[in-house]
Amino acid sequence: MKTSEDWLPHFRRAKSLETLELMVKRALEECQSASEKYQVYKAEELREQELERMNAPERFRRL
Repeated sequence: MKTSEDWLPHFRRAKSLETLELMVKRALEECQSASEKYQVYKAEELREQELERMNAPERFRRL
């Protein structure tokens, strides 16, 4: 079973939330169990946070 740490490098290729959404949708199709889906969602959340930090104004990054 893949963990969120396994999925995260794959999701890091997404440069936008729209692309990330498509990647997550495909990953969920591969999942066989609820615990696998949870790991995908967990990795998605981590990547969303990274993308938000990258797009945040400079003054917020320093906080």
